[in-house]
Amino acid sequence: RIEAASRRLAADEPPGSVDAEGFLVPAEVASLAANFTVMADRMQIRDRERESIVDDVRRLKDELEQRVADRTLELTMEINERDRAEKELLRSKAEVEYANRAKTEFLAHMSHELRTPLNAILGFAEVVRDTDPALAKPEQTRQYVQYIYDSGSHLLTLINDLLDISRIEVGAMALEVQTVDLREAVESCVTIVSERASKTGLKLVSELPDTPGSIEADPTRLRQILLNLMINAVKFTPKGGTVSLQLRRMSDGAAEFVISDTGIGIAPEDMSRIMEPFSQARHSHVSKSEGTGLGLPLAKAFAELHGGSLRVESRLGKGTTVRVIIPAEPPPQEDVANILN
Repeated sequence: RIEAASRRLAADEPPGSVDAEGFLVPAEVASLAANFTVMADRMQIRDRERESIVDDVRRLKDELEQRVADRTLELTMEINERDRAEKELLRSKAEVEYANRAKTEFLAHMSHELRTPLNAILGFAEVVRDTDPALAKPEQTRQYVQYIYDSGSHLLTLINDLLDISRIEVGAMALEVQTVDLREAVESCVTIVSERASKTGLKLVSELPDTPGSIEADPTRLRQILLNLMINAVKFTPKGGTVSLQLRRMSDGAAEFVISDTGIGIAPEDMSRIMEPFSQARHSHVSKSEGTGLGLPLAKAFAELHGGSLRVESRLGKGTTVRVIIPAEPPPQEDVANILN
């Protein structure tokens, strides 16, 4: 039995007890068997304790690994959040810098734009003042007065644009809606722009349906939309080009105005900035200080106030098309406030 138990013990198996009772063996052998049994029991106890310790170590190891994994995840999330916050901060900083730069450029543009008509007004007024009435030629005096009137009108337009964009930014713009004859609205704008187009050697064409009808809109704001877009088209179209205005009536009664030109077009990177107040696309064709950069943003804002839309399509060097949709009737005035916001 001792031999069998020792073999099991050597094979890392439970040896079992070694009982010498019932056998005629010397006392020493019986004592050895008893001691062997005690030793085997203690070894089994130590094995169980060792297994328990191993289990504890394994559990602690798993807990430690889980803690490390959890903390690593937390650190990763913190790092990602910090990176996101830093990127957001950099983006906000870039936007603020861009806005400040745009407004600085705008102020420089406005300084030139305001001084030009003011200088004309003061210059021609001075000529009229200093001319001896006895020597003054009525036709020449009338021409000087016309120059003063034109410059004053241009100056008033600039000031109105500034006031309008300010009202829009604070949500204080309201429409004065009435019935607008579409043929009359289009033809009056074409007449105003035609002189400027002919001076720059451009062909100006308009296309209207036989019975364009009317819509409910703010005539002043509709006129501003069309004039701003047509003047922009003329300004950015080189000599010999074509500017066109098409009016279409949609199935729901809305009016679609399509202003197209064969001008220099807009680069893809400038498409987003041209819709922002005080911003202009970079063009070598037009002097940097020409224009305020408010025409297109105002036109878009006025279209949206009517519950409509303005969309620009352009290819650099291929021309630009602006599509404006004005509904047959604008939304309620309380909805206009939401549009502005």
